[in-house]
Amino acid sequence: MKRDMELIRELMLQLESEKLPLLSEPIKDWNVDQVKYHKRLILDSKYAEGKNLSTFELEEYQLTRLTSKGHDFVDAARDKNVWKTSLNKVIEMGGGVTIAILHDYLVATIKKNLGLP
Repeated sequence: MKRDMELIRELMLQLESEKLPLLSEPIKDWNVDQVKYHKRLILDSKYAEGKNLSTFELEEYQLTRLTSKGHDFVDAARDKNVWKTSLNKVIEMGGGVTIAILHDYLVATIKKNLGLP
């Protein structure tokens, strides 16, 4: 399965607002399997804390809270215009991108918009 930065952003925004359901369910255009996979990616990257609730029959991950790094990402990704501009730019420059590189680019874009070095 391919990583979808839009879904990662959506999950993290929902976690921050405490609207993320305990168990995975479809979100907008994403199915349950995509949601589960991306929850695991968020945990793997240490942007959130949570639990692996998987059993032999069922894969499931629970995100319990954003880490400090996760809050930084959400703060940088919150503005829809900054998000779209940054995501499109990094995709245009080279296709796939890591969460960390996108995060860095978001921060750089915000700094530029604020006139900071």
